Amino acid sequence: MLGVLLGPLGLHRMYVGRWPTGLAQAAGTVAGVWWLLAALPQVSLRIESWRVWPVIPPLLALFAWGLWPVADVARLLAGRFRDTGGAVVRP
Repeated sequence: MLGVLLGPLGLHRMYVGRWPTGLAQAAGTVAGVWWLLAALPQVSLRIESWRVWPVIPPLLALFAWGLWPVADVARLLAGRFRDTGGAVVRP
C-alpha cells in the first residue's frame, strides 16, 4: 500500500529496510519537483512564443523517477520484492 500511495517518496523501501534506495527515491522526487518549480517562472504559455522548453526536462525526470515505484509495485505483486533480510514481501 505504501508503494502505491507514497511510492515516489521511497517510504515503501524504507519500511522494508532498504534505506539507501528509499532515500534516493525521496531525494530524486524532491529534486524533480524543486527543478520543476524553479523552471515554471521562465515559462510563457503564449502560443506564439513557444517558451515551454524549461519545463520539459524536469517533467521527464519526474516521469522517469515515477517509473521506479511502479516497477516496485509490479515486483511486489509478482512476489519478487524482498526486504533487506531476503524475505519476500507479500502484498
